[in-house]
Amino acid sequence: MSKKEPKIYTQKEWLNRGKELFGDDFMDWRFVCPVCGNIQTILDFKKINVEPNGVFYFSCIGRYIKDSDGDIFNGKEPCNYTSGGLLTLNDVFVIDPEGEKVPVFAFEGDE
Repeated sequence: MSKKEPKIYTQKEWLNRGKELFGDDFMDWRFVCPVCGNIQTILDFKKINVEPNGVFYFSCIGRYIKDSDGDIFNGKEPCNYTSGGLLTLNDVFVIDPEGEKVPVFAFEGDE
């Protein structure tokens, strides 16, 4: 099995792509965990009282759910993957203003 060619965006390109797919309201932007396929939004994090700053496109919400019953998100249990770990399984990256390549989750519909 071969790995997909990575998508690399500038920060401006990435923000424009999000707006193109979901509109101007970040609350409506949907991200897909590259491991379990969970689709998550900022609102999902707010619903479980987790401050979403920077984690909603970087870490699966399963990291923040304790004792979930598995049917609260897309009918399955989200995992605990984060892009900041030892292994990066993402194939989407954003070049931040300092020139660093930051792994991010793909937008839903743009995987």
